[in-house]
Amino acid sequence: MDKRIVAVALVAVIIVAAVAVVFVASPSSENKDVDGATKDCNLWVYGNVNGDNYIDQKDIDLLQKIINGEDYEVYVDVYDGYNASGTVSRISFADANQDGKVDSKDIDYIKKIITYQERYSKAVSEGKLSSFNETFRIYYNNCDNKTCKVDLPIKSLISMYFSNSEIVRLLGAVDRVVATDSTTVAKPTLLPEFKNILNLGDRKAVNSEAVLKTNADAYFTGSASTYSAYLEETVGDHMDIIRLSAWEDNNVMVGALTLGYMLGCTEKAYEYIDWCHKYMDLISERVSKLSGKVTAIVPKGRGICLEGNGMGSGQYEITELAGALNPAGELKASSEYPNFTSEWALTKNIQFIILSGYCGFEKSAPDQVKAAVDDIINNAYETYKGTPAATNKQIYFIANEIFTGPSNIVSLAYCAEWFYPDLFEDLDGTAVFQEYIDKFCPALKDYDLKAHLDQFVVGPSTA
Repeated sequence: MDKRIVAVALVAVIIVAAVAVVFVASPSSENKDVDGATKDCNLWVYGNVNGDNYIDQKDIDLLQKIINGEDYEVYVDVYDGYNASGTVSRISFADANQDGKVDSKDIDYIKKIITYQERYSKAVSEGKLSSFNETFRIYYNNCDNKTCKVDLPIKSLISMYFSNSEIVRLLGAVDRVVATDSTTVAKPTLLPEFKNILNLGDRKAVNSEAVLKTNADAYFTGSASTYSAYLEETVGDHMDIIRLSAWEDNNVMVGALTLGYMLGCTEKAYEYIDWCHKYMDLISERVSKLSGKVTAIVPKGRGICLEGNGMGSGQYEITELAGALNPAGELKASSEYPNFTSEWALTKNIQFIILSGYCGFEKSAPDQVKAAVDDIINNAYETYKGTPAATNKQIYFIANEIFTGPSNIVSLAYCAEWFYPDLFEDLDGTAVFQEYIDKFCPALKDYDLKAHLDQFVVGPSTA
């Protein structure tokens, strides 16, 4: 039997939510677009022909087979333009040089990408980036599902939004940041490395002239639907606008690895990806065997808690990865934040309600924080009275600082152990949280997490 067919049969049973999915059309298929084996793809750089998160000889070998008519292109399924509809489109990373054709010139280009990346990464690791002046252009797919270019090396960078800045830090590239935004500067406990960096203000409406004055090589931000959509036009001729997910659609690993490739920081990027997969794969493997799943929603923790987190918010995707059915995905909305109603909730057999809100590192008065979170939870009990979640006292809270962004694996661990305590007796969300701090937050080595845990999480395992 064809080993590829066996692989398809084995992998096709796995349901993967909120990550890019790769589709491979078998050469023996009658239709090139038949869905095949699925796997994660986190490196959205053209030249990653086989979608395995590396650009190497394997991509060259596959591309040669594609050119010879012996194999077909690998297609990555991505959200189309970052919206709440769940619409997807397929892209292939085979056209490495973006000339509109897949041919031997792409093989040559991939060879150049590989050798350039080796020299670039070596210069970064040896602390010689300042004297590394060899230039090269790569192409990538951004979080708005647009093909973009970036010119390397990137020696100076603007990082906008605190989750983006967290990614820059875990990659070890804070020393390249010449400017940031108000949300990053407002978190001196979480991101002390950024406190003296130029603050450009509002990441959603940044001043283009101020951006230009930095003379940065690149500007790292998120979706144009949220963050300063005009930048490509106003400053794009002077610096590359890099739009990658730091929370959007929960594609944080895509943002981290793709940016890591651009910065020549692949070693730290792969360390982070591997760490995430340690927990994601464990949880995915176990929940895939469930005969029935719990139902959960994630309202925003403010007011009467009827503004929701839907598809594309990051929080929605975390609940699904943790093995829950989230009925917010059924709602039609113009953004990733649909409005809930008490009446709607009563029809959905909602067993868990996980409230989200900004509450974490920067709150210096734990008693006041606990009182505020308790008020939010009490509001939710009143709003969702009559649901199984309220009846069974299963309304909990997770701070946005760990619900989205690069630490979102922490919230995934908490949700999994709350939803299925018998299945995850060996999973400790607080231990995962401490591990994230120890591995990827060097400036927080003395942070007393246990003393501040109520500022981040309120649930059965943290009481």
